[in-house]
Amino acid sequence: FKFDKEQRCAWDKIVDTLAENTLLRYYDPVKPVVIECNASLKGLGAVLLQEGRPVCFASRTLNETEQKYHPLELECLAVVFACTKFDQYIYGKKGITVLSDHRPLETIFKKEMDKSPLRLQKMLLSLQRYGLTLSTDLGTTRW
Repeated sequence: FKFDKEQRCAWDKIVDTLAENTLLRYYDPVKPVVIECNASLKGLGAVLLQEGRPVCFASRTLNETEQKYHPLELECLAVVFACTKFDQYIYGKKGITVLSDHRPLETIFKKEMDKSPLRLQKMLLSLQRYGLTLSTDLGTTRW
């Protein structure tokens, strides 16, 4: 095994690149905010970004009942979780974008609230206090 100057430079470059992308930045109330969130079968995850850099991360596991939710409900729950967790950053702020990889969320947020299932209605009601824009890989919807 050989670890000379050339290998050391490559190693340092990798470490710097990894550290740069995961290093948390200070929150700036003037800059636009993007929240990326996602749900899996066992948990929820979210990150608050400004200028493509993370400001804070949040995650939690699902309880037994939540693990039985439909995937659409889980993705909506991830949005609610992220907004609740980052409330101190986003409450009263305009132009917040929420990124999700779940396209059916767009149709749920376009529907009239009383046409949605009760569980989703409760989640949608809790999101009304934020000025959010939902964005998926395929399009953008304003709530």
